[in-house]
Amino acid sequence: MKRRTWAGWSLRTKIIVATVLLMACAVGLIAGVVQLVLNNLVSKDVDRVLHDRATTVISGIRNDSGARVGLRVPRSTVDGSVVVFDSSGKIISGVLPEQWEHHDFAVRRSTTQSVGESQRLLAVPYVTGAGQRGVVVVGERLAPYEQSERYALLATVALGVAVTLGAGFIAAWTTHRALSPVGEMSAQAVEWGDHDLDRRFDLGDAKDEITGLGVALDTLLDRVALSLRAEQRLTSELAHELRTPLTSVQATADLWLLSDDLPVGLREDLEQISASARRMATTITTLVDLARSSAGSTDGSWTTVGEVLDRAVDSTPVTDSVDLHTDPTDRRVRLALPTELAVRAIAPVLENAHRHAANHITVAARSSRRHVDIDIANDGPSVAQDDIEHIFESGVTTGSSGAGLGLALARRIARSAGGDVFVEESVTGAHFVVRLPRAAGVKRPGARQGDRSTAPGRPTQKTT
Repeated sequence: MKRRTWAGWSLRTKIIVATVLLMACAVGLIAGVVQLVLNNLVSKDVDRVLHDRATTVISGIRNDSGARVGLRVPRSTVDGSVVVFDSSGKIISGVLPEQWEHHDFAVRRSTTQSVGESQRLLAVPYVTGAGQRGVVVVGERLAPYEQSERYALLATVALGVAVTLGAGFIAAWTTHRALSPVGEMSAQAVEWGDHDLDRRFDLGDAKDEITGLGVALDTLLDRVALSLRAEQRLTSELAHELRTPLTSVQATADLWLLSDDLPVGLREDLEQISASARRMATTITTLVDLARSSAGSTDGSWTTVGEVLDRAVDSTPVTDSVDLHTDPTDRRVRLALPTELAVRAIAPVLENAHRHAANHITVAARSSRRHVDIDIANDGPSVAQDDIEHIFESGVTTGSSGAGLGLALARRIARSAGGDVFVEESVTGAHFVVRLPRAAGVKRPGARQGDRSTAPGRPTQKTT
């Protein structure tokens, strides 16, 4: 499975991902700062508790001790985490825990010590009113504070995740609302540029980004319409200018072919000239029909899949070694374009299949709600991945024969009608698809040349 890079992501996806990453980094930084501050506060809190307890013990010692009674420690001030030493280092109150035995408590000023990571000690020297000296050692377990820190960390992480997800949701919703009109306008502009040159957005003056985009797209559509109409006019004029000399060439060749005493070599040359002239005449007629259909003169015309396939098969030269199988499924489905134009979208693809097929060609139709796909598959060599789009360019041919115009014209005709011609992946051979618009819910218009409501029956297997 091919992984998409950052450059291949949509703008909406980039914004959402960037927002989530930025928010995650910000929340992580805030969580780190909060944890540091909390550690500092907890450390200060532990030191304050130790100092308060040590002060309480020392106050009790000073109150109860004297020159006559000696050094005395009130029992109420001593618990399991308090040990009192005299000046000689002897314990006079409390029990020294085993974990404290390796620590030196002979200090002259308040000293904080740690017992691993589980406890903190505070040693405070004291002097009574009678001049008696010693050291009070107070301990405090760190587990309750660490548990509070863990709870605070978990709460911070949970809040950070919730904030990050919320930011991602808000970014997704906002970008969807902001970019959906842009995507819809772009798709409409492409569709209008191909099939409806007179449609415009007409959003008025550029007051914001959306209306500015509408104005820019309207200007672009005007230029596309001007360019396409100029191209259509030039194509039509050139086709009309070429028809007369081409007809003269074909008529002359056909007249010479009527002679019975022509040399074999000359007859073959004349037959080739006649066939080439006839093929050029078909191409010219296709260009004229394409220009007319682009100008909108064929609106309302329709035909059936069966009729188009019959005409395309009949008009395609075949060889004796190729079997052509036509699937009769969906033959009565209607296509929203004239028969001649539909035939000229299919015939070049069918001729290309005959040129490259080894033994078999299969033609089938698949209909959907809006389109009809004509599948043309052959058992010849498959189309190379690098040539899938290249073969649809004018003048490009991958074989030893052909002028490289057939597939380009077929795609142009199909796209002018709202369809397309493309290559589908196939395990064996080449698989072309001619997609044509489907006519649904229409009544039969007035009689048009080349349009019939039903197609004559044909065999499903044709061997030539």
